[in-house]
Amino acid sequence: MFPDDLPAFVPKFPEYIPKSVLRPRGSVYAFPEDELPESVKTEFKSFEVFRRTGGKKQLVKGVVVRRKNEVGKLRPELEVLEESTFTNEKETVLRFFEWYVDFSEEHPKQPLSLELITHTHLIDAFADWSVEERGNSHIPAVAAATTAIAVTKWLHFDVVKRRKWTDIDVIEEVRELRNDYLEEYKKLFVNVCEVEDNYGHKGAIPEE
Repeated sequence: MFPDDLPAFVPKFPEYIPKSVLRPRGSVYAFPEDELPESVKTEFKSFEVFRRTGGKKQLVKGVVVRRKNEVGKLRPELEVLEESTFTNEKETVLRFFEWYVDFSEEHPKQPLSLELITHTHLIDAFADWSVEERGNSHIPAVAAATTAIAVTKWLHFDVVKRRKWTDIDVIEEVRELRNDYLEEYKKLFVNVCEVEDNYGHKGAIPEE
């Protein structure tokens, strides 16, 4: 009545499989935005104001206000982003969050926050997973490092003293990582200006 190769014992409940493993190759991999803690949603709002205004405005108690310049202080270099570019940065953070929740040994010891993506050892671990487990090129790693630089600028805007941000050690460290990922990408793809990775995301190489 039954095939001979059925196991003698079938467990009542299947072994738990991380949700990331269940996603088919090429599917969207990102932490659901509606499941983010309220604190992180607030961080995203503040980060968006910072990126969309080039640091000229900030979010204070839920209200967007013009940032006051300190007398005699040079304004550091900051690009004003289009909405679509900021959306790409946000999606990069959400992918990083999903990896962090699914695979990082530091979760849940360190709760979700934008500051997490500025940790170089986490960026590098995410990059290794993206390439080795997801089968991506190094473009998602470049995107993570580029976004990490942007988040670091947001976190350090009030203390930076140089226009090129060279006095912020974390930025210099992440820039070095980003350059390494770009070199790895260029070894495989030369003179390619547009790519499509296994996240289903298509676009130009992320720039700082």
